[in-house]
Order: sequence, then C-alpha cells, then structure tokens
Amino acid sequence: TLLRENLSALLAVHGEHHHMTLATLNNLGLTLQKQDKLDEAADMFQTAYYGFCRTFGDKHPQTMRQMNAVAEAWQAQGKVSEAASLMQHALVQLQSARPDSSDPDHDFVLLTTAIVGNNLGNLLLKHGNLNQAKAYIEQAHEMVLKLRGERHPETFTIMMSVALLRHEEGRHAEALDVYREVCAGREVCLGADHPDTCTVRNNLATLYVDCGQTEEAVALLRDVLDIRVRTLGEMHRDTLASRHSLGILLSRQDDRHDQQEGETLLRQASNGREDVLGPAHPDTLKSTCDLGSVLVRTGAVDDGEALLRRAYS
Repeated sequence: TLLRENLSALLAVHGEHHHMTLATLNNLGLTLQKQDKLDEAADMFQTAYYGFCRTFGDKHPQTMRQMNAVAEAWQAQGKVSEAASLMQHALVQLQSARPDSSDPDHDFVLLTTAIVGNNLGNLLLKHGNLNQAKAYIEQAHEMVLKLRGERHPETFTIMMSVALLRHEEGRHAEALDVYREVCAGREVCLGADHPDTCTVRNNLATLYVDCGQTEEAVALLRDVLDIRVRTLGEMHRDTLASRHSLGILLSRQDDRHDQQEGETLLRQASNGREDVLGPAHPDTLKSTCDLGSVLVRTGAVDDGEALLRRAYS
C-alpha cells in the first residue's frame, strides 16, 4: 500500500517517465513478485521498462537491467523461451556498450552484465543446457568477484549458481563446499529464516540426496518447509516447491508411512501450484507428472495414468 501511495504521489509530481517514478514501479514489481502476484508484477516491470526506454534510450544499461527484470518475471510465469531471448538480447547490448575503466558507468555495466549472464546461465542449466550455462555462470562469477569481493550478497547469489553448476557436473564435493559457504554467508547477512537462505538449504538437500545422505536431506527439507510455511504462507510458490521436493524424496523411501506422507505432500504441491501458477505452468505440470508416476508405482494405476495423460495433453 505504501509503495502504491508513493507511486501515485510521484506520478502526480514528476510524471510517468521520471527516474524516481520508474524506480518505484520496479520496486512495486519486486514486492508483487514476492507475493506471488506474477502477472501484476510483470506488468509493473514492463511499464518501468518502457519508461526507461523513453527516458534513457533503449540501449542504456539501466534499460537493459530493467529488461532483465521483465525476463525474470516471464521466467517465473513459465515463459521460458521468451525470457531466454530477452536475457540474450540484453547481454548483447551490454557487451557492445562496454565502457572503459574511466567511465562512471563502467562498474554498473559490468555488474549488470554479470547479473544478466548469471540469470541466463541459471535458466539454461535448469533446462539441461550445461555447456552454455557453464560459460555464462563462470564468467559472471569472475566479474562479480572483481567488482564486489567474496562476501557481498550479489557474490553469494552468483556463487549459488556456481554450486548448482558443480552439482550438475557431478563435482559434488566442490558443490558442497560452495553451498556451505553461501549458506553461512547468507545467515550472517540476511538471517537463518530469510527466503534466500532457505533456497540454499533446499539446494543443499538436493545435493545430499545425490550423495546418498537421505536422512540429512529429509531433515533439511522439513526444516525449510517449516520456515517457509511460517514466513511465506501455505500457498507461496516457494512453500509449494518445498512440499514437492520433500514429497518426491519421501515417496521413494521403503517405509510405507513415508510413502503415504510423500503422496500427500505431492497432492498438496500439485493442487497448490495449479491454483497459484495455473494448470499449464511448467512447475504445475512437473508436480502433476510426478504425482501421477508415484500413484502408478504404488498401485493406483488408473488415477496415476489419468494425471499423466492430463499433463502430457
């Protein structure tokens, strides 16, 4: 409410293209995105982007950073190919506008290049393009270390991508070291219950699973789920992601009680994602497919196959 009131006041005083108005539009978009109001957030980011184009020009570094915000919003909405194209376009523009070290925009351009490259690398990694992702993430990590040093929050964000990359490469010991370093750093900077700290723990649990440390993974995922329910609410997309992750892991255990709990969590994740994200969102379809597969495996073949047909259709 305060941001909306501030935006109204800025519009009245400065107009829609003033830099303070545009910054407030972007901040309102970030707040809406954290509240899972993804469509409204994307609209705010796009409105700010058009304003930056009008005020600074369509190739200005500030405009490219706002373009990245639009791309991230589209990715959250499940528009993966559109998001990737927008990030690639922003990177091309940023790389062609590289200022020399004496330019006052030098550090801002390099940092924006690192942020966009890291986001693109993450998106590619999530969709199986390991080699392309590796180049973007490692370059972003090198750049942010030079600009921010080892203990800055923006460095920790890109180190998370490095850990994910090492995990996907099968370099588990290296991934574990990076995850632990990022987790410790975020606990100091942000607090143990902060959403970004929980994201590290969630990814660390996934690594534990691949290393055969199931008990540690279950304990960590339960802890993250409890925190997310308490701090974000039952229907936040991060909470639903935790239900999905824990549900998958429990459904694969030998104990029948664990299997039943896993199935329940997967149902909650699938239904919740359909309500929050929509039936065609990639995360919803994944939950539907995984629940269907679990049902088939545990003997509820008709119900499981019906869910799989619905997802694949």
